[in-house]
Amino acid sequence: MKSFSLEMPDPPKQLLGIDEVPKKSPSFTSSSFDKSQTSGAGPAAVKKRIAFSSRSPSVETEDSKDRSRTPSPELSPKIKKKEEDVYVSLYHFRAKEKDDMDLRPGSRVTVKTKSKTDWWKGKCNGRSGYFPAKYLLKLEKYQRVYQVNQTLNLTELDGIGLRLHKDQIVVGVGETESNPTTVHVRTANKREALCPVQFLAEV
Repeated sequence: MKSFSLEMPDPPKQLLGIDEVPKKSPSFTSSSFDKSQTSGAGPAAVKKRIAFSSRSPSVETEDSKDRSRTPSPELSPKIKKKEEDVYVSLYHFRAKEKDDMDLRPGSRVTVKTKSKTDWWKGKCNGRSGYFPAKYLLKLEKYQRVYQVNQTLNLTELDGIGLRLHKDQIVVGVGETESNPTTVHVRTANKREALCPVQFLAEV
């Protein structure tokens, strides 16, 4: 290709001609080259047509590369849905108004609205309604919930006594072993102790 460009007169004008070639279809270049052979054009004209017939595909290739860079709608990242806060009900609550929702100890509740300080709105087992906010305890991910099956006295980790009542709801703290003899539990008022597993029922 370098030998052709040296024999071409006025290189700047030829470059201007090349810039216009991509606007036309590849068939135009081919037909023009055929006419040069039948009309008996000189060697210089033939070399000129060979030059932009060989260069024009490179321009089309660049266009195709630009199109390939355009991100496909199917590959665009999906927007992750925000995870909702999950709570556990600590006590029984019986609805008093039409838009209230019953709660029972151990029920998982998904909170939807916290607009009111004392009353929240949420969903539980396909039902929705309002309930007292103080009846709930927020659950962390993978946290287990237990119900005490017998009243007993424990000793907190700092040596202070802790009394658990029958049917009381507590949550497990940290990872639980496959066959534990005791479970590290936390109450609603954030007191913690090790409780023998036989006094707990997972809910």
